[in-house]
Amino acid sequence: LVVKWHVLRNALVLVITIVGLQVGSLMGQAVVVEKLFAWPGIGSLMVDSVFQRDMPAVQGCILMIVLFFLAINTLVDMAYVAIDPRIRYR
Repeated sequence: LVVKWHVLRNALVLVITIVGLQVGSLMGQAVVVEKLFAWPGIGSLMVDSVFQRDMPAVQGCILMIVLFFLAINTLVDMAYVAIDPRIRYR
């Protein structure tokens, strides 16, 4: 049981990295999926705004995607510290 925790703690750092990057990239992929399947959402709003040349709406959509990506990366960094005590930020 003790060995499992030490192995799991080291392995979780890599898993958290991959999961964080995948969740962050989902927002970029949402643009294509929402437009392809005609689902309402921020992705289809952004594509429609680009075609209508509504730049404030495009900037707002991009800002929301970037803030989501930054929030996910911040949570991943906090999870690193919680999982592996050797990782510390100054």
